[in-house]
Amino acid sequence: MESLLHLLQPFLSVEVYQTYADYEVYELFDKKTNEQMGMYTLNEQGELANFSLDGEAVTGNLSKQELVSVADLFIETFHPDKKQEYELSAIIDLDNPYMISYEKREDKYGLFLHSEGFTVSVSTNGRVQQFFYEKEDYQIIYPDRMIPEEKALETYMEHLNFELIITKFDQEVFKNGDNKLHLSYSVNEHAFDIPADGREPAVLKEEIDWKPISPQDAPNDNLYKLIGLTAEHKQLEVFVEGNKRIEIWSLREANGPVNSDMDEIDPHITKLCFGQKSGHLLQVTSGEQADQNGNEIGIEAAKQKALEVMFKLFPDTDERFRLEVLEDYVEDAEDEAFFEEEKFEEISNSLVEGLEEIGVEGSIEDDIEFEDNYTFYFHLMFNGVRVDDCVSIIGIGKHSGKVNHFQLNVLEEADYQQLTSMPVISQEEAKRIYKDLLKMELLFVREYDETYKALYTLSYGPSFPKTIGHVRALDAITGKAMYVDVGDATFY
Repeated sequence: MESLLHLLQPFLSVEVYQTYADYEVYELFDKKTNEQMGMYTLNEQGELANFSLDGEAVTGNLSKQELVSVADLFIETFHPDKKQEYELSAIIDLDNPYMISYEKREDKYGLFLHSEGFTVSVSTNGRVQQFFYEKEDYQIIYPDRMIPEEKALETYMEHLNFELIITKFDQEVFKNGDNKLHLSYSVNEHAFDIPADGREPAVLKEEIDWKPISPQDAPNDNLYKLIGLTAEHKQLEVFVEGNKRIEIWSLREANGPVNSDMDEIDPHITKLCFGQKSGHLLQVTSGEQADQNGNEIGIEAAKQKALEVMFKLFPDTDERFRLEVLEDYVEDAEDEAFFEEEKFEEISNSLVEGLEEIGVEGSIEDDIEFEDNYTFYFHLMFNGVRVDDCVSIIGIGKHSGKVNHFQLNVLEEADYQQLTSMPVISQEEAKRIYKDLLKMELLFVREYDETYKALYTLSYGPSFPKTIGHVRALDAITGKAMYVDVGDATFY
């Protein structure tokens, strides 16, 4: 493979040598520093299949056309007999590098097939960062009959609705956003493509099934007791980090440094995070153990505990929130704590091995089994309208009834109280605006059979010729269409 390395060297910034790893994988090292700087792999035909450089891409000022020229040269160097089989299909800005795709174009409708082609990622200083060559067995299944575009459009619109919500038109999401909250219609697609032969489309509905909350008095118990802390619990530490105050509680004495990271579950530790100025509870993370063989408290008792916590924090919880309880309401704490538990066991095992080497037997800690939770989602509402991306989560121990997990996610009332919850644009008008911007275009949908052969069928998919990206929301007051920011992307 020295000849391939010879071809690769001009695309690298330093002289390199290579070592064979396994399975046709070769690792590249800097000749001067011996530091690994990348790798490449070969396919069954001995051709370059993958190549990647380590580290971040260096910023430069090359134009998109100059980057395409670099990608062209790379492909012609390693696959000189294949370049003519593929056409430039997309140039996508990944915030350095650019991803440049070459795919095979089907003859009958002139559509690109994604089963074959090259992908070359080139940094703006002209360095190839990654390369992939894909080729798979495929079959195109052409329809016996074709429905017209107008029929596809009507079918698509039948499976689309709008949800009236309060949302932030974030400029990182919407190309024409202003970073302010708006009363808007969120676009909910239920059929993402319409089969061109007239078959019923695959429909996916994932709508929130929330429940109204009955009013109740705030409980007399203090917040600590509601969470599950008792007189036996000891406050091990208090951390002040920025505008947050983190309290560390446990039934045990501290054994070494205490971890203040609220996103990590630590055995036998309960962490409470409060707003330093407001004093509001923001987060709870508990790693206390419970008897998993004992009786379960049941979903209704768990729900009542979650409600008591919320009414303690917000006496108007029944007006401020709607409750969502998933059908699969038991959260497996092992999933939530997998990485923390794995890391803890790894450290414990290494320490035990060290003790055994000097003749001391024993274990650092009993096996840790975190408790499963019933999980409840409280959606923030304003005059009956959901505030988007504001969902507070409470996990109640399946056996202990304690708050094992809590994450408050609300906005300051001043941020949305000035908004109206009454739309000026009706849903019917919003649909007309959306439909006028929409065009259905032919595309191939790829699936795989039992032998992993790619099967392409023809469908219609939504496109928006008048905007750069897809329209995902409409202002419910002005009717302005909000479209997603696809960055500096070109599709052919």
